[in-house]
Amino acid sequence: MPGNNLLAYENTMLLLAPQDIAGTATGSAYVNLANCNDAMIFVAVGNITTASDDQTAGPVITVEAATSGASSAAEKNYEFTYRLSGAINSNTWTAPASATAGVDLTVNGDNKILAIKIDPAAISALGDGYDYVRVVVTPGTGGAITLAAAWAVLDVKYKQATYATAT
Repeated sequence: MPGNNLLAYENTMLLLAPQDIAGTATGSAYVNLANCNDAMIFVAVGNITTASDDQTAGPVITVEAATSGASSAAEKNYEFTYRLSGAINSNTWTAPASATAGVDLTVNGDNKILAIKIDPAAISALGDGYDYVRVVVTPGTGGAITLAAAWAVLDVKYKQATYATAT
């Protein structure tokens, strides 16, 4: 049986609708990993333009873990493994790398996809009740336009035709 049969048993969720976030750090929706074996979050960033020719920072992509699906002061940064795609119309990726405080896409992030590996067991090890994650995209200073979108692909523990909620 060929794979990728119109979403099959992977639970795919939109976390951040495509939008211009220039000047404003933007958090995605949270995803609940309690019923997941594995997860990937993808962040697409495109059309980064600046008011000047010198963009000095960002966008920076971070992952936050939380105890609920609502923003609070209790989020913790999550160290993650990632890969950055090549240019549009290519299927090249950087080697896997680790990020402790986020990934700065200042130099090479325009029109790329950042693939973030999320380990649900490592998230829950952050403390009791830490089952939720989200990405935060922080545009660089001087950015006039920063287009961003994010989605998650979840490998759920209990395969079924109707997905268990992940919100």
